[in-house]
Amino acid sequence: METPNKLRIWTPSWKSVIITVLLGVNITLIRIIAALVYHHIENHRNELYQEIHLNKTDSFSVYQHTDIEKYRNELSKELCLNKSDNSPGCLLCPFEWRLHGDHCYYYSDVPDRTWSQSRDYCKMMGADLLVIKDQEQQGFIQRTLKQKLTDVYWIGLHRDGDVWRWVDGEHYSGSLFQIKKQVSGDCVSLTKSGYFLSSCSSKTRWTCQKKAVRI
Repeated sequence: METPNKLRIWTPSWKSVIITVLLGVNITLIRIIAALVYHHIENHRNELYQEIHLNKTDSFSVYQHTDIEKYRNELSKELCLNKSDNSPGCLLCPFEWRLHGDHCYYYSDVPDRTWSQSRDYCKMMGADLLVIKDQEQQGFIQRTLKQKLTDVYWIGLHRDGDVWRWVDGEHYSGSLFQIKKQVSGDCVSLTKSGYFLSSCSSKTRWTCQKKAVRI
């Protein structure tokens, strides 16, 4: 197009406009596609990481379980000297505890304590004062006591209101043994000659009881 002074002014043709628009659209599409590809790669990478992490965790759990089983088997070979071939394991007690049935028994050899203090000491070891359930257990307790130099031990029997109760909550029936009364008191002690009523504040030794550990 020319002006009155015959100066030519450039005006874009419709072809140039179309080409420019198409180039802009292409650039926008390329950026969108690139963003989608990047997003897809990131998602795939995260999924792969999670899968690897999960496999590592599972592998560690399997390794840990295998390691524990191996250690348990080694302990069983070393410590279960009297176990039968059909037994899946054996029962163990801590050092200085005696095994009988499926329980461990401990006779104190430290300074004497009151009944409550003795029970607290048992609890610190994951146990409680002795509870006698049957004649067979009572026979074991009496045989073991005869081997001790000390004669008197607290057991887990005490007066609870108007009844006698074991520390596990069961009532004392009187069918296993009779409590002999020498002095007034609300707690029971065990001696080589029987079971005696004693003052709970008096101090003597004690015997604890807890479940044995199976390996």
